[in-house]
Amino acid sequence: MRPAYSIPSKYNAGRGRNYMSRICSIDGCNRKHLSNGFCRLHYDRWKNNGNPNKVQFYKDGHKKDNLVMYRIWSGMKTRCYNKKCKSYKNYGGRGIKVCDRWLGIDGFANFLDDMGKRPTDKHSLDRVNPNGPYSPENCRWATWEQQENNRRINKYYEYDGKKMTLPQWSRELGISLKTLHYRKYIKKLSVPELLAPIDTRYSRQK
Repeated sequence: MRPAYSIPSKYNAGRGRNYMSRICSIDGCNRKHLSNGFCRLHYDRWKNNGNPNKVQFYKDGHKKDNLVMYRIWSGMKTRCYNKKCKSYKNYGGRGIKVCDRWLGIDGFANFLDDMGKRPTDKHSLDRVNPNGPYSPENCRWATWEQQENNRRINKYYEYDGKKMTLPQWSRELGISLKTLHYRKYIKKLSVPELLAPIDTRYSRQK
């Protein structure tokens, strides 16, 4: 995964005898080097939010909200740049990138400014164009239903002059998605039967 902060090249060299005797790479800091060119203080800042110079990771007292946002931001980068990630083949493996503005020293702060707070806990980061990058222009907070309707492999069902996905038909008809899945995958019904209203005389009828 591409790091949010560029580690000084002098610390990327071999781990010789004098490696641990070096001082922190941050200007004005004379603390003993710990890892990746930083002392303990600046290493923790870099690890927490991608910026060793940022004193506060949380803003305006919203500790929980910003922690969730950081995990979303970090997960986004992991999917795109970490080949060991299980989801890499569907993201980085397909050429999906993260815009430069959301990487680098101020990447997380810019992500917060561009995306704002999640509307609810049910919203997650979604790309409007599934084949496009993670960027302010192509990202939004979306519900599970919106993301399902935006998948590359979505199948649309045309009935009564309308063409929609199963989640959309579920909402349109007032039939649970679980019932529609049962009709489609278990009973293998045709489209008219798949989208037919439930006969309320038989409570167990699918």
